[in-house]
Amino acid sequence: MDNAPSQPEAGGVVDVSPETLAGWVRRGGTIIVDVREDFEYAEEHIEGAVLVPLSRFDAEGVRGAHGESRVVFQCRSGKRSLTAAAAYLRTGDADETLFHLAGGIEAWKQAGLPVNGPGSRGKPASP
Repeated sequence: MDNAPSQPEAGGVVDVSPETLAGWVRRGGTIIVDVREDFEYAEEHIEGAVLVPLSRFDAEGVRGAHGESRVVFQCRSGKRSLTAAAAYLRTGDADETLFHLAGGIEAWKQAGLPVNGPGSRGKPASP
């Protein structure tokens, strides 16, 4: 289902499913910020995701480059991307809503969605 998830009342981070995110990406206006490290991104990544490793995370830089887009943070399983999302929120409007890929790239692959990179060969992961 491509419908947007429910919004928090006063801003915050909202989990989105891989299927919802895939629909948003197809329609445009959504940027995926991958906060894993360089070597992880090189091994496999969601097509179009922008690498901004948590170890060098610059919330203001992300905001300046992608502030007009719907921003969705993503990592391997979800912990680092929540940390980055919280840092991003501290630099903006208290009522701002941004998004987090629930389960990270692992959930994306489990949903049968494609990843790019030498470890993936550009194909969906096996169930």
